[in-house]
Amino acid sequence: MTSEFAIPCPPQDLDSQDFDNRKDFDIEASTAAISISGGNGIDNSISGTDFVYFTIQPNRNHGGQSPFATQFIPRHTIILLELPYLCGDDIETLTNRHNDGIIACQSDDDVFLREQVGLDEEQRCIIWDLHDQFVDVAKFNPNGDKKRLLGIIKTNAYLSTDMGGLGLYPIISRFNHSCTPNIGYGFDGWQVRMYTTRDIEAGEELTVCYSDMVYFHPREFRQAYLRVKGNFDCICVGCNPNPIASEFKQSEDENQEILRRSDERRSRLKFLSQMLSIRDEGRIKRNHLQMILESIRLLHEEGLEHNLAPTYRIAYEWARKLKEMGVVEIEDDLKGLDLGKSCLSMMEISMGVDHAETKAFRSRLDNDAKQ
Repeated sequence: MTSEFAIPCPPQDLDSQDFDNRKDFDIEASTAAISISGGNGIDNSISGTDFVYFTIQPNRNHGGQSPFATQFIPRHTIILLELPYLCGDDIETLTNRHNDGIIACQSDDDVFLREQVGLDEEQRCIIWDLHDQFVDVAKFNPNGDKKRLLGIIKTNAYLSTDMGGLGLYPIISRFNHSCTPNIGYGFDGWQVRMYTTRDIEAGEELTVCYSDMVYFHPREFRQAYLRVKGNFDCICVGCNPNPIASEFKQSEDENQEILRRSDERRSRLKFLSQMLSIRDEGRIKRNHLQMILESIRLLHEEGLEHNLAPTYRIAYEWARKLKEMGVVEIEDDLKGLDLGKSCLSMMEISMGVDHAETKAFRSRLDNDAKQ
């Protein structure tokens, strides 16, 4: 995770561990989401294979199997709840045994999944069907001829911000990266909650963002970064004006102009983040609030809604502080905005209405309204 200020919380940044990893709503929509259970002593069964909102099918652009919408999906619809097959201490144990040479081949990996994690043959086959982007990297696969479990985890694992550990989620692992994703996610314990960040048309591929680093850089930098850290070339619609990016229906010149404006917005986000990170933390000024509000606007414009709740919460706290200080001018900055309500809505969809942090913030808003 980078140190930049007021960043939404995407999957852990690719530099953060010994191995790199990626990766107004209707709350009743959550009841239509498919719930997928995992291993690791949580529940060794899969419930349901017919997804309500999407199907897993061959991807002609990227290869492999990816999720595509089977119907129109409104913004802020929960599309999937999933628990990991492998997570936390088990991944740490695997990593240590791999580094010590105790687990030295794919057969050893499979024994670990069966005996340590308790996965049955069908579940192990699902894991081995996942992509290993690092099959040719000696550090993770000295033999370089077969997939290795550590490579699969490196390619596909997500960091649960609730649990502080990595989880391997078989369904979410099928979601490709995009620098302009249409899916966000949050955690309730080990359970990951996936939701749409914009309206999605039937037939569209569902994508997530693997690294927060891409939020703040123009496409040439982030493509180079993902090539080095993720070992893949990004061909998403936010990076590539090629016709393969079917969402762009304009001419080549129009596509390039769209990408140029996107680069400008992301460079501006980088600047704002840097300015906020070097502010005097003991003093809140009106221009600090203005900068974070501009950051929220730019993140929305770039389709980077993934876990915006922390950013909204900071803005809410600063606005209250400035009001207490008698800075009446901020009313002009807040016209049409309800930061507390926006924060709560994002928390409810990304973390769940019954999450402890959601409940605490809802109570905070109620108390603030009485004052």
